[in-house]
Amino acid sequence: MEGSTADSEPRNGPALAVVLAAGDGTRMAPLTPERPKALLPTLDTPQLAWVLASVARAGAEQVFVNCHSGCDLIVAAAEEASRRLPVNVSFSPEPTARLGTAGALHALASKLTGPFLVANADIATDFPIERLIEAHRSAQAPATLLAIPAEDGADLIVEESWVIDLIDRREQVRSGHRYGGVAIFEPEVLELIPAGVSGLYETVMKGLVRAHRGLAAMEWDGYWVDVGSPRDHLKVNLDVLAGRRDPKVVSEAATEDCERWDVVAYVGQGAMVDDVELRHTVVGRGAQIAAGSRLERCVVWDGARLERGHYREAILTPAQVFKL
Repeated sequence: MEGSTADSEPRNGPALAVVLAAGDGTRMAPLTPERPKALLPTLDTPQLAWVLASVARAGAEQVFVNCHSGCDLIVAAAEEASRRLPVNVSFSPEPTARLGTAGALHALASKLTGPFLVANADIATDFPIERLIEAHRSAQAPATLLAIPAEDGADLIVEESWVIDLIDRREQVRSGHRYGGVAIFEPEVLELIPAGVSGLYETVMKGLVRAHRGLAAMEWDGYWVDVGSPRDHLKVNLDVLAGRRDPKVVSEAATEDCERWDVVAYVGQGAMVDDVELRHTVVGRGAQIAAGSRLERCVVWDGARLERGHYREAILTPAQVFKL
């Protein structure tokens, strides 16, 4: 759904946002041939839709979504989500090759004329982006990042809300903070990004830190998951069932069109689960499970068809049973 870019910043935050949804999902490889990583469902709602809901809640009016593999599926899912949200969504396809997290912004530079949010489509979090907006205004920095405390695998060194150094996780494993996949940038950072393929770490973050121009950070120790593997995909679904997510975040993102939703199971609209025992399991809409089956700690995608059996710690899609 195309929409025009707002000319002024709304009261709640930047009018512009970019959601990065072009990742290949290498660690999700058993699942991504069926569906792009950005569209893996949490309670029958694509991960992308959860992120769109969060940036809409923060005040974004115009959202740009980039895509590479499965672009047509991503466009359809984003358009469906936008019909429930107060945002206009436009798309930035990368048909021949992924441009990277920074290259994607370079491709949109002519449209990013004011402060803009950037959010990774594969991050599940209850973080209120409104707080990042407040921190960015207070810091008056070119960029403000969400920083997640990390005992190992850190890529940021943060002191008193400023990033003072960066860590290459491929070369050094240490404690510190990890970039949380959400940031606010001023248009001036686009000058640091070359044409072609590039990443935010190598261009914007290093550029700002090395030039001492200021890279602010806000720490968050609440709910946050980088949904990078099948086990992460299972976790974020079961976390919602267990009540580990903010109810407001869940209600804004997840559809209410379901047959059952409690701490033991979620059953999507039209799913067939007669005489099926469900224990901490999510069943997508239209799925069919043979009577007499038992499922424990599973995610069943919409449209899947399961033969009678006992399934545990598994992701069940229309094409496969992936055991964790």
